[in-house]
Parts: sequence; C-alpha cells; structure tokens
Amino acid sequence: MGIEDLLKENNQILKKILEKLNCGEIQPNSQIANEVVETLSNFADLPDANSGIIPDFDDDEEEEVQIKVVSLGKANNKREQVENEEEDEEEDEDEDEDDLEISVKKVKKVKKAPKKVQKAISNKDIKRFVEFPFKLYKNSKYWVPPIISEEINIFNSDINPALKISTFSLYLAIKDNVVVGRIAAIINSIEVNEKKIKKIRFGWFDVIDDLNVTKKLIEKVNEIGKENNLEYMEGPIGFSNLDKVGVLTHGFDKIGTMITWYNHPYYSSHFKKLNFKVEKQYVEKQFSFKK
Repeated sequence: MGIEDLLKENNQILKKILEKLNCGEIQPNSQIANEVVETLSNFADLPDANSGIIPDFDDDEEEEVQIKVVSLGKANNKREQVENEEEDEEEDEDEDEDDLEISVKKVKKVKKAPKKVQKAISNKDIKRFVEFPFKLYKNSKYWVPPIISEEINIFNSDINPALKISTFSLYLAIKDNVVVGRIAAIINSIEVNEKKIKKIRFGWFDVIDDLNVTKKLIEKVNEIGKENNLEYMEGPIGFSNLDKVGVLTHGFDKIGTMITWYNHPYYSSHFKKLNFKVEKQYVEKQFSFKK
C-alpha cells in the first residue's frame, strides 16, 4: 500500500511532504522519505476480514487507521518525545524539510460497522450455513458434528419429505465477510392452515456470544412472521415435531443428545434477555443397573 492510499482527510502537512517527494525536493531514498514510508507502513497491515478471527458484533464503533501528524521536530528526537509535543504542531509546520519527523497514531472513529443478515440461497451459502457450527464448536469436546452432506440434504425438497408441508428461509449473520450467526425461519403449512396455529418456527440457530447478533436474527424471523400474518414464534425447533427441538440449559459437560442441538451456555440467557418464555421442558436422566 502506498503513501497516497494511507492519507486520510487530506492532512495538509503530510500532503506537503508528499508534494515535495513527487516534485523531487525530497529525494525518494533520503532519510526523511524513508522515515515517512516506514512510519506509515506500520499502520498499513490491517487485520484481514477473512483471517478467521470472530469479530465483535456488539457495538457500532469501528476502528480505523487515521494518519495524523502529532508533531514536527528534529529528526534525531525520540518518537516518544515527539508524540508529547502535539501543541507545537502549528508552530513547527514551516520547519525546513531536513528537520522534519512525522509520527502517526491509531485512533478510533465512530462509524456504523457493516453488519447484515443475508439470505442463504446459493449452494455456497447453504454450505456456509451448515459449516458455521464447525467453527463455533471447534474446541468443544461435547458437540457432535453432523455429516455435512446429510445436513445439506435436509434443505433439499427433493430429498426431505418434511419440506412438502413446510416452507423455510435460511439466514446468515455476516460481519466483515465472516459468518457470526445463522437461523432458519420455518412455516409449517399444516400447523398454520389446518390447525390454525398462527406460529412461525425457527431452528438451526447458532450464534457467537453477542446479544445483538441474536437480536438481528430473531428480528428477521419476526419480520417473516408478520408478512405472513402470524402471531408468535417458537424455537429452536425443526420443520415438524419429529425434528430436534429446544435449547440446552443444563448438561453442557455431556455429549450432545438426539433430542436437541448442543449449544453454548449463553444461548438461554440471550433468549431470556429478548423476553422469550419457556414453553416446554425436557429432562433426560441416565440410570445405571447392576447385573
């Protein structure tokens, strides 16, 4: 990345230095030029969006790199001393270029972060939907991974008979091109049209520990429910009552069971904070018998 790409807000002093570099008044390989390039380059290596680091989805503050002249002084001064002389910036602006030294600092600028919930339509997106828990539970000893091809087939109407009576939409929560949550919005037509139960279901819910992500995913399900004149939502649950159901509230130190999805402990607290109420409770016990 070049100097021009790093200039922010047309900082006049840096602009003058750039102009002097371009017109040859400062030699490209001189000590001052190298100092400029080296200093700015320290801030050029920003985290890559696809680095695999799960980002914080909680607030609207996004960190930016802003080039700012903290001070101008003798080139031999220590950088720590230069950074403490910000008030001398205006006085030193006309210093001879041979005596220039610039300093750069990283600042936070309030800006809306790019957050979105997008529909998973393509095969690629559906695969991302299915594979997200593999990243979320990568270090868990108790999460039981599904067979990916079978999990993908669940959403194939030519294979899964439950889809003959249900419609669904899959959604991914995205931050900086990284999946941070998923949810399936489901309408069971027999339940709604024949039994007159005005309910929208949601399932295949997984999320990082960030209440805002959970809220955005739930809001998407609520939006679809309102569009279809449904009155309330229930979940996590599958296409029918024969699918997995519920959120785990105890037994996080046990292997995931068949009746429900395994999940992190914070899931239930997210639902409570969003005013969900307990509809049903399932208790599983293990009994040992002597021979």
